Amino acid sequence: MDINKDKTALIIMDFENDMVDDNGKLAAFGIAKHVKDRNVTENTKKILTKARSSGLKIIFVKVEYEKGYPELKNSKAPMYSGINQTNALIKNTWGTDLPNGLKPLKHEIIISKSRINPFTNKNLKKELKNIRTVILTGVATNFVVESAARTAADENYEVFVVDDCCASFNQQMHEFSIKTILPNIARIIKVEDLLKSL
Repeated sequence: MDINKDKTALIIMDFENDMVDDNGKLAAFGIAKHVKDRNVTENTKKILTKARSSGLKIIFVKVEYEKGYPELKNSKAPMYSGINQTNALIKNTWGTDLPNGLKPLKHEIIISKSRINPFTNKNLKKELKNIRTVILTGVATNFVVESAARTAADENYEVFVVDDCCASFNQQMHEFSIKTILPNIARIIKVEDLLKSL
């Protein structure tokens, strides 16, 4: 695995407390349990630490909304219709904070989004100027990770997805994406492989 550190970005997506913490407002959907069962947060901390010491560009992506979810008023997607009942992922609350060990440093980029695909925030493409390779981690595998990988591949980035830094609602959903969909558009790697290459 050959990585040009000057042309590579690590993108950490949707690790908000409401998604990944047992006390998060979306924990009932199974994501927090799957994150814990797969040790995803701890694995991601390991590669973040190594990526920082290796000088990789680090980009954090957060899904978050204003109270009342005005960002979703024109959405026709069924998944957004019930989110306002959860009161989850509200900006500047504990629910949109990132876990200890995954908090951005002052100089690191945070991309805020209100849709699944982080490329819907045009600032992500700007931040990836001069980047040729993206390393993706995130929750959920079959939503943000898959969506970001599809767009990144279409934009001609080399895409790596770190299997054990991704989780979904359950193992079946994760595996379908990681084994059936993502190998067509990305290279699937493990934490240990990445740590050796950084």
